[in-house]
Amino acid sequence: MKKIIYSIMIIILLTGCAKKNNNIVKNNIDIDTADKEIYENVNIKLDKFYFQEDYTTINLIITNDNDYTINIGNYKVLVYDKENNLIGEFNPNLEENINPHSSTNQMFSIQDDLKGANKIEYEFTDITKIQ
Repeated sequence: MKKIIYSIMIIILLTGCAKKNNNIVKNNIDIDTADKEIYENVNIKLDKFYFQEDYTTINLIITNDNDYTINIGNYKVLVYDKENNLIGEFNPNLEENINPHSSTNQMFSIQDDLKGANKIEYEFTDITKIQ
């Protein structure tokens, strides 16, 4: 049921049919948005991290700079505050092949207010090289 609700939310956000809210707080705190290598020649970049009402939304860009296709399954996005306490955890399941020299855009939300975010870490343990 949660997957259906999240899917509907993402569709509404992507199609622009959502109510315009001028109270969106953009994340202006010091979260590193530089590319991070998560696998040999596979990089992830935090594109957007924002809050709207009681939801936190993250948009990631995952790039495969290899000469072969990869498959990414489950992974974790961990959000920490200034004291290095875990304040949020996303557990997306991508289950997608990323072709050589291509990128994919991953957007997901949780019903949590993570305005205290200071650091984001990624745990990718389910990446497979496809010949």
